[in-house]
Amino acid sequence: MILITGTVEVEAADRQAFLEVAERQITLSRQEAGCIDYACGEDTLQPCRFTFVERWRDQAAVDEHFAQDYCREFITAVARLATNDLAIELLHADRVEKRPIPRAR
Repeated sequence: MILITGTVEVEAADRQAFLEVAERQITLSRQEAGCIDYACGEDTLQPCRFTFVERWRDQAAVDEHFAQDYCREFITAVARLATNDLAIELLHADRVEKRPIPRAR
């Protein structure tokens, strides 16, 4: 599995435009066969700061994802809207252990 994270910061005036391109990116990415999960959340303490967390089956799935026209369009749009330096981090996980957390009673 490959975990990808990235953070985008936008001006408040550009928030809605960002949300629109992000929604399209998330929706289409989740439809890809190699996508395990794809999410984006806004920082609770810093409005207009968004973090993407993606999980992909393998490198081939990541390569296929970044080859999609919609993905390249998203990167171009975000590069225009972002106020921060853009970068992503890829973590190549050889083993993932899932540990359930008991519900509070």
